[in-house]
Amino acid sequence: MRKKCLPFNLALILVLAFALAGCSGNNNNNTGGTTIYPTIYTATTGGLSISKDGGTTFTNYTKETNGLGSNFVAAVYVDP
Repeated sequence: MRKKCLPFNLALILVLAFALAGCSGNNNNNTGGTTIYPTIYTATTGGLSISKDGGTTFTNYTKETNGLGSNFVAAVYVDP
């Protein structure tokens, strides 16, 4: 089975999403024994993926399952 590579623009979006998530102020700070992870949002050609554990796992949201307008998500804007 061939390994699928990400298109360059999608890979760039993922890198930017990780970089921007690191600027949120919640960078794995240890407060009272509880680790706080940044939420990471990634736009993909297969839906919207969200990680609430700093990128260890992602939940994917799609048109069919979650009612997105399309599975091709070109950008993500998060309003705090």
